[in-house]
Amino acid sequence: MVSDRLTLAHRLKQELLDCVLDAEGDLAIALESYTAQELKRLNTSAFKGSDRTDFILDQFLTHRNEDETNAIHHFLAQNPQLSLPEQNLIKSWHQHLLGLFRVEDMQPEVLSIMNWMTQKRYQIAYNPEALSPVLKRLKPKDIIQCRLLPIDEETWMFSGPVLHLGQLGDTKLAVAIGSFRQHHPDSLYADAPDLFEEAWQSVEMMHESFEEFFEHTSLTLSGEDLHRRLKDYQNFLTQKELDSKGLDGKQSLKEVAQEAGVSKDELSERMELLGIDSPKQQQKIEEQTLAQMVRPPLELPKHLRSASSVTLLTDARGGQVFLPRFSAVIKTLESFSDLEPESIQEQFQTELADLEMKPFVWRSLAKTHPQALEECLKITTGNSSFDLNTDLESLLLNYHDRLEPTLPETASVPLHLHELFERAMAQLKPAKKNKKKAKSKVKSGFA
Repeated sequence: MVSDRLTLAHRLKQELLDCVLDAEGDLAIALESYTAQELKRLNTSAFKGSDRTDFILDQFLTHRNEDETNAIHHFLAQNPQLSLPEQNLIKSWHQHLLGLFRVEDMQPEVLSIMNWMTQKRYQIAYNPEALSPVLKRLKPKDIIQCRLLPIDEETWMFSGPVLHLGQLGDTKLAVAIGSFRQHHPDSLYADAPDLFEEAWQSVEMMHESFEEFFEHTSLTLSGEDLHRRLKDYQNFLTQKELDSKGLDGKQSLKEVAQEAGVSKDELSERMELLGIDSPKQQQKIEEQTLAQMVRPPLELPKHLRSASSVTLLTDARGGQVFLPRFSAVIKTLESFSDLEPESIQEQFQTELADLEMKPFVWRSLAKTHPQALEECLKITTGNSSFDLNTDLESLLLNYHDRLEPTLPETASVPLHLHELFERAMAQLKPAKKNKKKAKSKVKSGFA
């Protein structure tokens, strides 16, 4: 019975926790290091106070280290008397799942939820007599952030603290997903490896297309000129995608809908879901071309459009970044021997602290200007023995949570997430016209 499996899972989970807290040696050191790293990384996450600490500890219980110094291996080694089914259950917890879920249905002892990122559904077993205050408040359509552990092939259980976000409108849900993307990038599509792979492929394809269109992996122009060039690039990307699908980008939406047998009313309803008000629908349907609707506009951020110089860099894994001071960095590297150490130190401290100067940018500079970069970083760090080959990575870790790239915001997203973002942005437009709400903005992970 599910209730028996749940009882067994809760007992083993508690024993695993006790074993970790009592551990000494390598596992204790690993826990201390992991906790310090995660507390720093999650200092702006939705989990606060003791919930954040409990969440980190709960993650560590199922964390898989490359050197196998992890809690599950340690626990199994310390408890050889466990039956094979018990061992298999504990091993299955390496397949844990962290996500942002919507409550679909609540039944006695079973909760149905949907992962908002992938639209996959899960059955969660629970003991109604031992519900936490948070779980007692749950209602259908509520949004929660939590971790799940499997207890059999079809059923899961809650693990660690559950963050109750309530029933969220489109704009607040977009913010919540953006925050989740920022703090838990490895869990975006954890239960949908096909989506994860497709998103990474889109980043690589964007990089290849950038090189094809601009014939370089970097581009430096004034903000105004770069904005115009990006519009040309957008058209190039769209036409390339349409050509690959055998579609005509010059057709209007009305013509495409007619060919597909979609009525004008059906198309209007679809546009209402995207927040387009009625007076504009006719004009959109008559004039908007398919090419303009395939991909949202690729634009330079507004605050950079008046900049005298902006460098756009692209990387096959790191995506694209806009850097208004990159030309100044190159200029310093090319003439560092003529500059005052104080000015070099001030400039490079600023650049190291800029999160847009991603690790791939520094690695690129290390290849193009190795000697100059090493000398400048010696001055910046005050370490005359700084070695670019051995010390750059550890230096960057002081400013970045991780050195390997996570999915950049230029990666493709599933259609339902894209549509959510479009609705959220459409709902914000009236607020922007209201002076009292002019400063209200949504920060999302889809832009």
